[in-house]
Amino acid sequence: MNALLAFCVAAGLAPLLIGIALGAALRLIDPGLPPALTPLAALGAAWIGGAFGATLRWRVLRRVPRALWIRCSMESALVTAAVALAADALARFAPILFGAWRPSLPVLVMIGAAAGVTGRHAVTLAARAAGASPLVVRRLSRAAWLDTIASVAVFLIALAYLRGRETSTGVLRGGVSWLVLSAGSGVLIGLMAETLLDIRDRARAGVAALGALWFAAGLGYAAELSPLVVSVVAAAVLVHRAPRPRAVAAALGTPQGLPWGLLAMVAGTLVEPRAWPLIPVALALSAVRLAARGVGAALLPIRPWAPHTGFARAAQGPMAVAMAADCALSLGGVAGAPSATLILVSWCVVTVATLPLTRRALAPRALTAPPPLPEVRG
Repeated sequence: MNALLAFCVAAGLAPLLIGIALGAALRLIDPGLPPALTPLAALGAAWIGGAFGATLRWRVLRRVPRALWIRCSMESALVTAAVALAADALARFAPILFGAWRPSLPVLVMIGAAAGVTGRHAVTLAARAAGASPLVVRRLSRAAWLDTIASVAVFLIALAYLRGRETSTGVLRGGVSWLVLSAGSGVLIGLMAETLLDIRDRARAGVAALGALWFAAGLGYAAELSPLVVSVVAAAVLVHRAPRPRAVAAALGTPQGLPWGLLAMVAGTLVEPRAWPLIPVALALSAVRLAARGVGAALLPIRPWAPHTGFARAAQGPMAVAMAADCALSLGGVAGAPSATLILVSWCVVTVATLPLTRRALAPRALTAPPPLPEVRG
């Protein structure tokens, strides 16, 4: 019990729950107070996205075996499809839980993509708490990283499709235009940060990285782009161009401790009380996600990974919280708060269940007695 409590605190569950309660209290005082925190939510999404983008180095990506790429991508696609279909079925057969909101296809895919994310740091914490060996921890960490890459790609495509539907130029042209604008903004921010500062110095590399991150958050929020997408591209470009990529990656490390607690608390304020009827839906989606993760590991086995996948990669980590914040900022209106509620409440349930599931997945298998030998008669 103490280990589970320590893991939940380290994963950010307590600050997120405090943020949900704080958001409800602030809305009772003044309904305009929680929306005033949206710039901080954009900064948090950009920080987490920048930390993820800093890991996308070509030298590291090309070392991953092709079979592992295919397996993790297919498993993430299975989890995304299962959660999206389950949410659509619940919206059709239990519309009273959704109120006036009817999620569209791209929104369902975005919710499913957030469910397909596996947190690299959270998986590492759970595996170490379960007593896994360093080799198993490294394998789980790499698989979680590949899951996140595939899920972020699906999230980006769904968001571009949604933006394309909102334009008068057509879905394809509008989506491609939005995608080029978001990616181009990230590329320009990364190149500008690399040009203006001497990133061969470790201290200045940290300044360049944080400056690019803040600029990406502000541009993505003000221009109605995705702060998450812009920051991922900016960090990836900056790391690729930097003579000291490890210094930049260290400056853009995944927020932990007090910074991560504050970001989780701000993300919790995005959950509105009018979206609380969706909590049973979030509970059902979290169960579907865990089941799909286990089924995917059973249907798509790879020999060195088969004993250490599935439920051992249940944790979602900060990226799912960043996706929830990005949904609230990008969708807004009727769809923003319900989407963030589904993702965040499901994240809380999965975080509580992560450590017991990881221990079960990594527990040593019981030895079975060999079959009896046939009796030999002379």
